[in-house]
Amino acid sequence: MSRLIAASVSQTRDAGRTISLYVHLHNRSAKAIRSVEAGLEVHDSTGKRIGLTEIGIRKPIAGHGTLAFWYPLRYVRFSEDAGTMRLAAGKPKTIQMNVTEIKYADGTDAGYDD
Repeated sequence: MSRLIAASVSQTRDAGRTISLYVHLHNRSAKAIRSVEAGLEVHDSTGKRIGLTEIGIRKPIAGHGTLAFWYPLRYVRFSEDAGTMRLAAGKPKTIQMNVTEIKYADGTDAGYDD
């Protein structure tokens, strides 16, 4: 997938029962993207995994285009990791984003079952 899209989270903000992620997506292909599915793995400052979830991003990205935006995510989306995510609010953390599927504007897709 990394040859088709570059995806990362550069900043986070905790507020209430939500973590907001500043997501960067760069479409490395010439085809326009309609949506992206990705897995998120959150680690604390010691490297211990504190959260795991999946997200769906429904924003168009032009061929070879870049998109950056804030993505709010409620802690309950982390299921059994919601408690550890709440306890880590306001503390340093890193987030690894792994794109699992790309749906293109022309109806084709990449990932998931490839």
